[in-house]
Amino acid sequence: VTPLAASPLDEERPESLRGEGRVRHRVNLAIAVSGTAVSLTLGMLSLWAGRFNMALVNFGVAAALILSALWSLTRPSLAAPRWLTLGAALTAFLYALLSGGVDGTGIVWSLLVAPCAIFLLGLRQGLTVTTAYLLVCAAVGFAPPADLLHHYPRALVERCLRIANPGEGS
Repeated sequence: VTPLAASPLDEERPESLRGEGRVRHRVNLAIAVSGTAVSLTLGMLSLWAGRFNMALVNFGVAAALILSALWSLTRPSLAAPRWLTLGAALTAFLYALLSGGVDGTGIVWSLLVAPCAIFLLGLRQGLTVTTAYLLVCAAVGFAPPADLLHHYPRALVERCLRIANPGEGS
């Protein structure tokens, strides 16, 4: 594996902010900033539509992402801000999946779990988090019908599975 291009300033940085650590730090900031904008926008739209639970989740996620970005800027070598960003994203994605999101599109947000986890934590930890998320999704899928869970049409679930695994049936 070829290491990422080294910067002349790398000698002055802590080991955790060289190479992949620096990339993960930047990815965390990018996800935190863009996620905050999206969460605040979706929170306002949810408020206007009268979906107060969804608004509360979106505003909570935005607050966690702002905290993560500030924490990451002050202590860039720590992994904890990346875990906070991922936890906030997983909370939003899982809530969207369970509630159906807007017009039953909540399942689509789950497609972002793997890229977020892998880019924030690295391949091994990212795949572990993604597997745990998929197990939770499977458990929810096999749960008995309840008023709290959104029921997706089979065709939509199959399309999402094909997007997640393009090698299967086209």
